[in-house]
Amino acid sequence: MARPEDMHDVEMDEQTELPTSIVAAGPSRLRRWWPLTAGVVAVLLGGLAATQTVVDARERSRLIRVRTVPGVVRELSASVHELWRSDAGESSAVAGGVLLADRFIGGRLDADGSQSVEALDSRTGATAWSLAVSGADPTTPADVTRPPQCMSAQGVVVCLVVDEYAPLTGTIAPTSTAPRRARVVVVDPLTGTLLAERDAASSSSLTVESDLVVVAWVSGDGHGVVTGTEPRTGEVRWTFTTPTPLEARAGERLGLDVTGADVGIIVGSWSQKLWLLSPGGVLQRELPGNGGSTWFEVPRVGMLALRTAQGPVGARTTLLVDGRDTQTFDGDPVKLTVDDGSVPGLVFTGGVPLVAWDAATGRRRWASAADTGRSVLLLGGTLYSATHDAVLALDASTGAVLWTAPVQLKSDLAVPLTDGSVLVVVERFPTAHLVAFDCADGRRLWEAGLPENVDNLVEVHGHTFGTRYSQSGLEVVSLG
Repeated sequence: MARPEDMHDVEMDEQTELPTSIVAAGPSRLRRWWPLTAGVVAVLLGGLAATQTVVDARERSRLIRVRTVPGVVRELSASVHELWRSDAGESSAVAGGVLLADRFIGGRLDADGSQSVEALDSRTGATAWSLAVSGADPTTPADVTRPPQCMSAQGVVVCLVVDEYAPLTGTIAPTSTAPRRARVVVVDPLTGTLLAERDAASSSSLTVESDLVVVAWVSGDGHGVVTGTEPRTGEVRWTFTTPTPLEARAGERLGLDVTGADVGIIVGSWSQKLWLLSPGGVLQRELPGNGGSTWFEVPRVGMLALRTAQGPVGARTTLLVDGRDTQTFDGDPVKLTVDDGSVPGLVFTGGVPLVAWDAATGRRRWASAADTGRSVLLLGGTLYSATHDAVLALDASTGAVLWTAPVQLKSDLAVPLTDGSVLVVVERFPTAHLVAFDCADGRRLWEAGLPENVDNLVEVHGHTFGTRYSQSGLEVVSLG
């Protein structure tokens, strides 16, 4: 064995041949070491492959879960293209209806005043079935765009149909009209068969809450009436009547609007008075009319808030529990187009600054000077938004900006869509086209063309649509 003092640094030239004795000894050493080396490499590669397989499986499972969140669209890729398009009449069945049995089901109003409930195949746009619910009606004004309003409850489709329009007297608009007849129709989503039909007051509006059909109207004595009924039979489960008659402002007529908010039912009169009912129809809050500066909001999934114009920054948001005030925050509630329930207990108000509040204590958790657009998405603890010149991501727990990426959009009203993996927007220059950014780091991943004249995106029941205007009105183009 050589002593340390006998060892020397050697610089090897790759072009120099090795001595014969060394070359001869090489194969023997390789034979001894190769099995061990190959085994180690195989173990490492196998471990890496197994790890990657686990990571891929977890990501697939995450995306499956994420794509069940309302507002999240199905997978988008650079190969996105037009699948089918609808005309102005069919678009109401897509954008204003329901998705059942992989069909868009909604109302249609034709130019001659005839109305129908239609089902369109979500993959092809072909008409699966069509049910006529009102014949041609010459009394229907040309500017009326109120096709049958359809919702789903207990596995059936429930639609409100109004017709037989007549001029109104004593209103602000001398040419205004109103329907004289209304009906609730119940339809089988698979076959289009009419299951039931019930008369309703001509002033009726409709929503669904807790799988009951909620209908609101104005009674003959001027009171507002709201009922929760079984969709198939029409059996009344509960009734709410406003404590006093409605009072229309000068030149206006009486009417009610009703909205299901998952945690309650919001009833609004056209004179701006508001009522909040529990899902069971119990009165929780009444608000006087004040010109529309006060209304109920849903700031987070499972939460309800009252927005007023009394805050130092122009508005104030008050969380409600059973109609009672809890915590109050300065600012307008942020519109979350996607809310997966992450960072529970936080409520967001803003614009600039965007502020996060603790829903339990009312304390401000953080404020960010980052400019966010009108639509904000919350997914996996990250807030995503788009302005006219950038898309961005913020840590929802701290407000820290995670990334920003430049892009040329139409305005702060631009709506970004996500499939849980990418954030997609419509870039305007040089022509309108799709751009996808990696949700993780904001990298621009791909671009894709858009059908002619399509320049906006909308999510409908997890599907991606582009919108365009033609001579016949608004059309929607299915993308996939």
